[in-house]
Amino acid sequence: MRIATDRLQTTLNDDPEFLLSARSWDARLRYRMGDHSFIVVIRDGRVSGISEPATFFDESDIEIAADDAVWAGILAEIPPPRLQDLFPAQLHHGLRMHGDLESLFAYYAAVRRMTEVMRAIHSDAPVALQS
Repeated sequence: MRIATDRLQTTLNDDPEFLLSARSWDARLRYRMGDHSFIVVIRDGRVSGISEPATFFDESDIEIAADDAVWAGILAEIPPPRLQDLFPAQLHHGLRMHGDLESLFAYYAAVRRMTEVMRAIHSDAPVALQS
């Protein structure tokens, strides 16, 4: 599974909800989608770059990983039950989140928004702002 990472970076940096929830955050998030992986670099609450493909030797603070089938469900336009969010996907479908969990939990709203943006990009749908 692949995401248009150039569009992801631009969309997140233009998204007021992501920018608010990620403010002051510095992190390197590795996403593993089956055999493909990329690293989202966040500096002071903005996506400063995305490294793709990520290698085994690339540093990251947090890793979010699952097989292609799980990501296909998470990124579906209308996700099936227990794939609407990363926590139920972890509990019921084998998604793994590890690394700096304190940072992950502190900025989970930003991670969740990033997932919503990835879903919109994957579905080729407009990114909806939350009301």
